[in-house]
Amino acid sequence: MSRRTTSTLITVLTFLAASTAQQPTPTAPSSNPHHEPITEDLSHGATFKFKIAPDLPEFTFKVLPNVQQPDGEGSPQSTIADVQVFRGESKEPLQSLGDCVWLGRMRSH
Repeated sequence: MSRRTTSTLITVLTFLAASTAQQPTPTAPSSNPHHEPITEDLSHGATFKFKIAPDLPEFTFKVLPNVQQPDGEGSPQSTIADVQVFRGESKEPLQSLGDCVWLGRMRSH
């Protein structure tokens, strides 16, 4: 895999992990039909597909949760246990990101 592809892959995964690591409880959609929720409950896992570069196949990122019971107030406590990366239609992961450590800072909005 080229350096550029690896760098792009790491950037996408960093964004994915940072935006999904601690999700607040989703709220009900508003009555505005053009309003989309900005959070997604990943406590039961998720799959994302990205076209990283025109000359590469699509990559699939499977988020595998570490399911935990909600706290006493009902807030989710599950975290991401692993993210598996698949290239094209492969059934075997190209990479597992379970041991990656986030070294950046989270920005508050």
